[in-house]
Amino acid sequence: MHEIFVEGNKLVGLSYTTYKVDLDYQEIAYAKDAVNVGLLMNCAYTYSTTPDADSSMSNIGYRFKLVQQNDGYKITSIESDFSEFDPFKESVEEKLTSSRISKAEAIHQTAEEWAQNIRDAAQYISGKLQASEENPPASIEPASEVTPMATYSFNRMLARNWAHRFAESSESERFFYTASGGDCTNFVSQCIWAGYGGYVEGNDTQTKNNIRNRVRMVNNVWQAGAIGGGGTPNWETAKHLWNYVTANTGNGPRATGTNNNQPYYNLSPSTIYYGNALQVRRGSSGDYGHSVFVTYSLDSSTTEYNQVLVSQHTPNLYNRNLWELIQTWGGNNCYLRKMSFNSASFSS
Repeated sequence: MHEIFVEGNKLVGLSYTTYKVDLDYQEIAYAKDAVNVGLLMNCAYTYSTTPDADSSMSNIGYRFKLVQQNDGYKITSIESDFSEFDPFKESVEEKLTSSRISKAEAIHQTAEEWAQNIRDAAQYISGKLQASEENPPASIEPASEVTPMATYSFNRMLARNWAHRFAESSESERFFYTASGGDCTNFVSQCIWAGYGGYVEGNDTQTKNNIRNRVRMVNNVWQAGAIGGGGTPNWETAKHLWNYVTANTGNGPRATGTNNNQPYYNLSPSTIYYGNALQVRRGSSGDYGHSVFVTYSLDSSTTEYNQVLVSQHTPNLYNRNLWELIQTWGGNNCYLRKMSFNSASFSS
């Protein structure tokens, strides 16, 4: 996957201007002529297309096995808990189950499929393919207004500052609970909540009180708790969050939904602003499987997907390049939809 993505980045002129890796060794265990090593990898880097923004990832787990040979050691296996490797591994296993081929051939076939999807995506971006005129971007506008109890605008800078602070924070440093089985939409809901004023920057005591008292939440509809608590489906599940905010006419967050059930290339990068939320899926059917929050863009001046940065949980990444997200979620088979947040009413 790394080899494929490096080649994909080259196709759109994306590179790293700085890259610093820190390896935090958790375990080094000797067993006869072998060594088992466990570590956490942390990276800080800068993309060539966004040189004024720092990016990073943290606590990516790896396990290595080394066998002694002559005067040195040879790495004989590498495993990682990095969740974005999972779809590639699953595709390999599906091929092994459905056909009588070797694991090496299954890996080769999967790699070529992924690489071709990325080549197709890069070709489209370069202008050699045309978006289908029969599938224009689909938008969902909120329904008619109702009389609000109190109206709050969406402060995208405050939402971005929350993402900056908590995208890579350890669980012990977080103010909200961590969703089991994937924390991505929970994190995006936190950013939305922060943007509506739940986050009082510079006053952690008040911010924690706001979480406890469900300020800028909607009881039993769109709510979550502190460490040890939990969230409603509208708060922590991708499809429920989309369905809720794009159709909401009562109290609570409201958003204009764009490009639902459309491939990423029907959503122009010039329409993706920091403060938007994005959701992706692989292929034209099924539920959207991942939510991210846009933390950097040039707004209407953006001309390339690699000029947009997003932040997320599971895995924890700050200012990740959108092009890399598109590659991970299928290249030209990546479906991408956007939520743009509007003023909303809350009871507190």
